[in-house]
Amino acid sequence: MLGIKVPSSSNETSNSSVDDVNYHSGTELCNLQTLNNDFNNNVSNDSSDSEFDGMDIISGYNPSNQAWRISVMNSSTFDRECTNQCKSTIHGDIITDAISKRGISDTNLCSFLNYTCSRCETVLDSSGRTALHVAASCGRLNLVRWLVRNRHADINIKDRESGYTALHRSIFYGKLDIAVELIKLGANLSDTDLDYLTPLEHSMKDGLKPEAGIHGGELYSWGSNNNNLLGPQQSKHSPDLLDSFHKKYPGEYVKQICISQFHSVLITISGKSFTCGHGQGGRLGLGDEQSAISPQPVTFNGPQKGEVITCIQASISRDHSVFLCSDGNIYTCGLNKYQVLGQVPAPDQSLIPKPVKQISKEIQGVCASQYHSVAWGPNALYTWGLNAGQLGIKISDKLKNQFITGPKSVNMEMFVSSGGNAVIKDVASSNGAIAVCTSDGDIYVLHEYLCRKIASRQLNIVQISLIGGNLSSSLLDREVAKETNTELKVAALTNTGNVSLWQGSDQKLCRCIYSINRAVVMKQISMQLNELLLVSEDGEAFKGFIKPRKKKAVGGTGSIIKTPNSSEKNSKKSPFHVFLDKEDCVVVSLQKISKIHRAVSMNSDLKGRDFCAPPFKNYVFPDIEKSQLKEHFTQLYEEIDEQDTIHDITFKVEGKHFPAHKYIVAKSSHYLANLIGNQDKLTLTNVNPDIFRQILLYFYTGECELTKCGVLKNEGLKKLCHVTEKENNTNINDIIEDDDNSSISAYEFYKKKSKNQENKSNTKNLKNPVRILHELAKKFEISSLLKILANLEMDKYQIYDKNKTANRPVPKLTFDRSDLPQFYDVTVKCRDNKTLNAHKCVLAARLEYFNSMFMRWNGVSLNETI
Repeated sequence: MLGIKVPSSSNETSNSSVDDVNYHSGTELCNLQTLNNDFNNNVSNDSSDSEFDGMDIISGYNPSNQAWRISVMNSSTFDRECTNQCKSTIHGDIITDAISKRGISDTNLCSFLNYTCSRCETVLDSSGRTALHVAASCGRLNLVRWLVRNRHADINIKDRESGYTALHRSIFYGKLDIAVELIKLGANLSDTDLDYLTPLEHSMKDGLKPEAGIHGGELYSWGSNNNNLLGPQQSKHSPDLLDSFHKKYPGEYVKQICISQFHSVLITISGKSFTCGHGQGGRLGLGDEQSAISPQPVTFNGPQKGEVITCIQASISRDHSVFLCSDGNIYTCGLNKYQVLGQVPAPDQSLIPKPVKQISKEIQGVCASQYHSVAWGPNALYTWGLNAGQLGIKISDKLKNQFITGPKSVNMEMFVSSGGNAVIKDVASSNGAIAVCTSDGDIYVLHEYLCRKIASRQLNIVQISLIGGNLSSSLLDREVAKETNTELKVAALTNTGNVSLWQGSDQKLCRCIYSINRAVVMKQISMQLNELLLVSEDGEAFKGFIKPRKKKAVGGTGSIIKTPNSSEKNSKKSPFHVFLDKEDCVVVSLQKISKIHRAVSMNSDLKGRDFCAPPFKNYVFPDIEKSQLKEHFTQLYEEIDEQDTIHDITFKVEGKHFPAHKYIVAKSSHYLANLIGNQDKLTLTNVNPDIFRQILLYFYTGECELTKCGVLKNEGLKKLCHVTEKENNTNINDIIEDDDNSSISAYEFYKKKSKNQENKSNTKNLKNPVRILHELAKKFEISSLLKILANLEMDKYQIYDKNKTANRPVPKLTFDRSDLPQFYDVTVKCRDNKTLNAHKCVLAARLEYFNSMFMRWNGVSLNETI
């Protein structure tokens, strides 16, 4: 029952518990001002003989006749008082129930709420919701305005269940007009719910995901920008679009951003490279040492004049830049104090990017650090620069070679056992160490002239990042060594979005758990000196602050003290729960970066002062969706069965049965259309069943296994390629030994010999499945298939195009309802009694509705009506 307070009739006695009053139409109660004045005048009367003393008026709304049923309740049976301090959940339930009724107007609800409770704007129902929460969820615009403006409801109050504000709820339920109005009324866009999501993040989380293959977008930057790393802008505390770049180069979307102390590098999706910052030493690669306030394009001069070279990946350090380009070469520029350029002969500096030679194997990535550079591929790791323990050079060589001036291959046996098939998956570098992840799931660290394995059999790792490490102090200045040497930390990201951390002080790879209450799946990580940068699958960007791990207590003898929270407790758990034991995990306190949505990645300088993040570019949706005709008929072909009620013809080929649909077969083959007629079973002779199966597949999909270039994988078709030695080595003696040749003339003998050779040649050609299919297509009069097979040939299970056409035309599937009316098998009767003849197989393939309908038919009649 709904509740409403209105004056009761004078003839009601005070002893009655509930007295019903006649139904009143809703229009009699819609005047808010009149009811408000009447009610206030009556309630303000303090006389003892007031007809409202000791009574509460409640009502119910009858949706059948759109009228209110008003009742009076005596205080002796329903004793409650409603004051300005009312917190009754009964009132809250009545109010929220009333708001959820669709048949009641906002004006009537305003009247109802005003007279039901003195604090209708703040009272909570049993679920912890206010009237504003439910009004925003139901899309009641006028009621929302009235609650906020007239009743001064708290617009940012959160509900108990999810911590949603009214703005959260309006966006969650898709009431965008309510969301806009709440923002105008002053709703806070930064309030987070229990999942640490703002209202706008809810809309992003529930929105359409970007298409696969999109790896970049417009660049957003923020930070101190002391060295013009982020273009000509002042320091900013929140992300902002880098206008100076996108206005000058419209249409260029950034896929990678590298930031160092004095410069930054942008790589776009089109492969162009841009740099800005201080140019001392040539670190920008622009041909001079001038500073660039806004991003400027970098050019790469290849060995061939006029060759266009694009950049695939870049990595930078304080004084130099390294680029991996499309021609397979590595280009470097900048200062060469520590022989980090790898150019021969070694220059003091390079103002333009020049190629690095002495690299013979395939390279997939590059890394740059202050004292060394790295290039790596699946089967090779090259390092060069200052040999202070991080290059993977043996101890016996360290005294001989202080600098490695050119790329030197690191012994792969350190990472891959002899005879093993493991390859390098990812490499990361810091100033004091190099980390290598292999396909076997092992992680190695080159550090202090050693190669240490810090993790084993982590097969699902997709990215690693590290920071810190110690360099040999004898090769560096004392102050420089003190600044450079920090604790070594290695972070690893798995394909399931989990992050693990290895620290030099802990010597254990531990799973990271986050300080927020919801599950977050990460897709990119980056280690900095002070924090861990993370990007989630939903495009959210976080700063992660690593908290010290609580180690298990150790007794005097060095043994672990058994406590209820450690080994004894873990022995009763499954391995999954033991792995997630908080004592074995590292807690990362996440700080969400506001105004970053759909982020691809995030990066910053080493000290975390300047940040950049390119989000996905705006989605572009096609006006016309991609045709699903081929997929639908492929599914129809795969699901066809002799027991279904949709197929209407069965072919028998060498004892094998092939159910099909007359319309689809007859549309592609005039020969088979004439054979089928009214038959429901047809036997074909001198036809190979494997080849006929390919013919049927072509009828339904427009292609088959023998029309695709590449290696033939069908074992049944491979058997047709076999030619015996006897067939290949037929000689003239076999013919001479024939008794029939003894009584013929020489002319007839050679004529017969020529004919036999021609027949055997034809037999040999027919052992080629492509040629067999071609002959059968000619017999069945399939002209479109003949055009495709005319350009195809097969040799040693390899199908290839004789004309080497890059884009061979693919026949387009088309079905016309008016074609082949003799094969109509269903009649559709419309509402206006008009009828349409159609083909059952096409309707079933295109719509699941018809497919389910036809599957239930008995199929007694040849032409059904629906």
